[in-house]
Amino acid sequence: MRAILTNLGSTGDVWPFIALAAELRRHGHEPILALSPNFAGLAKQHGLAFAPIGQELELEKLRDMAADILTARNSAAQTRPLLVSALQGLPEMFRELRDLSHDADVMICGTAQPAGRMVHETLGIPFVSIHTVSFAVWGTTALRQSVAPVINAYRVREGLPPLRDPIVADAHSPQLAIHAVSRYVLRRPADWPSHYHVTGYFYLDDADDWQPPADLVEFFAAGEPPVVIGFGSAMHHDPAALTNLVLEAIRRAGCRAILQQGWSGLGEREIPENVHIIGFAPHSWLFPRAACVVHHGATGTTGATFRAGVPGVYVPHAYEHPLNAEVARQLGCAGPAIPYARLTAERLGSAIAATLANPSYRQAAAALGEQVRAEQGVQAARQLIEQLLAEAAVAQPRAASQISLNSIG
Repeated sequence: MRAILTNLGSTGDVWPFIALAAELRRHGHEPILALSPNFAGLAKQHGLAFAPIGQELELEKLRDMAADILTARNSAAQTRPLLVSALQGLPEMFRELRDLSHDADVMICGTAQPAGRMVHETLGIPFVSIHTVSFAVWGTTALRQSVAPVINAYRVREGLPPLRDPIVADAHSPQLAIHAVSRYVLRRPADWPSHYHVTGYFYLDDADDWQPPADLVEFFAAGEPPVVIGFGSAMHHDPAALTNLVLEAIRRAGCRAILQQGWSGLGEREIPENVHIIGFAPHSWLFPRAACVVHHGATGTTGATFRAGVPGVYVPHAYEHPLNAEVARQLGCAGPAIPYARLTAERLGSAIAATLANPSYRQAAAALGEQVRAEQGVQAARQLIEQLLAEAAVAQPRAASQISLNSIG
């Protein structure tokens, strides 16, 4: 199987596709990651074939947009600036994907990448949609109405009909739609079509190949499990101010902590002895060693926190973050979220202290972690894709035979 895997977005948006590509390769298939040039190094790190498409993400440009995104009044206002920016290159991405896919067996595409469906419609190759974020299911009407004209303008330009709902209903493949979320988190609605599947999160267990720095190992060994704090690829207009706020919250909570720099580059100042600054570390290594995880609520980080079996403190920034924070609260793994717009050192410090002091959060998180770890999401997805192509291979000769018989008749 020659498979093209593509999506748009930050590291959290493409990480599930890295995991799926690695799973496909382990089973003798030929996956090719078609992503922004930013992710060439990540693909190389895992020994995966890579084809750059579209423009490179400009981190400074994203930082300039961060203030407007974080203060936007609703999800539509948050999403539209990023989509408009990302989709400016949609015709180019469509052509690059189309050229890459002429001899492909399947297009595997995230909902943030409308070019994948366009290639499916143009070439007729099997199409698998991967749904990793909650708003791909429950997007608001305002968000849908905001996004549809942006995508449809490019579809019409390429000679394709407009779609009514390109990021929600029409983002689901008519052949195979895979929701890479735990069934213990996303309960499958009874009215879903049979080709919609909830498989479990996609994880890439790369911790075995990662060696933690000696100073990080020493920090863990020097005291009680620390609180891990990080906001991943979320961009902040003033990283220095956020660093100061977080450090003050840690002081108020009276705990040890690890602060991940993330895309914003937090921690660029003198740090007290009870805090350790790190860059990248695999969630699968870091989170199980934490007392709790403070994060923004992106789906990938939320899934990794659930899998680790530790409680979370949620500081939702935008997009699907508030919904994930509410799901974690309902599951008993977290207390009330602190929206980023209302974040203060006092609120964050109190939330951390309350989470550490409440054993019910850890008990609920530990129980959920056992359930999530038992799922094999990426393996289930690979098997579903193989099944789809096997069925297509059976159907194709039948169709060819029918055409031949009709021509004889």
